[in-house]
Amino acid sequence: MPTTYDAPMITSFVSQWLNVGDLDDIMPDPKFKFSAIDTETAKRETFHFFCEILSKDLPVSSFIDPDFTYTTPSFSHRIYGLGTKRKSIENENRLKLERIALPKGHRHGGILGQSAVMMATANGVDTQAVLRGAWVLENVLGMPTPGPPQDVPALTPDTRGATTPRELLAKHTTDASCHRPRRLYVGKLRSRRKVAAGLARHPKAHRRFRRALRRYQNSGCCRL
Repeated sequence: MPTTYDAPMITSFVSQWLNVGDLDDIMPDPKFKFSAIDTETAKRETFHFFCEILSKDLPVSSFIDPDFTYTTPSFSHRIYGLGTKRKSIENENRLKLERIALPKGHRHGGILGQSAVMMATANGVDTQAVLRGAWVLENVLGMPTPGPPQDVPALTPDTRGATTPRELLAKHTTDASCHRPRRLYVGKLRSRRKVAAGLARHPKAHRRFRRALRRYQNSGCCRL
């Protein structure tokens, strides 16, 4: 197994699994002042984080609720609000990441609180909670949401003004056939601790994950 964050297996696997490879195609709103160096820092945070879990054989729940993260001092202060502000440093040093201890349950702990994942599951301007929820179900929990029932009509606003799309959506979510997808979106994603606990309840999850990595390694998709 690779032991450095920039090993081809690490960068290739993480880019595909967490869609980190899509970050270069996303253009953040200028008001966020998120530069190309910030984008590269966000990607490296996730690569470093994944590499430590893999090389130290940490529990699979560490992906969701760890006690550490990797970031740079300037990035952690400006983006996450961690630490104290330091003097500006040269661009070539801004990509030097440090391991930072975090308390369990910290909002920026784990992949769900990392800039790269939040950026990859948004559009650069707005947070898209439903799409992000579907992404977590499929990419993290391995529970893709089922397709809509066949008898659900298209959601269109009432041209007479009597019913709004919000009210139509509210009626849609109370339908028995739509209850399970809605419950998965809301119930499963309410807390990162619940997600981590759910992973921990499955003792085979870690072994399945490592087998998937080995299959990926042996598939010829990357070069170690």
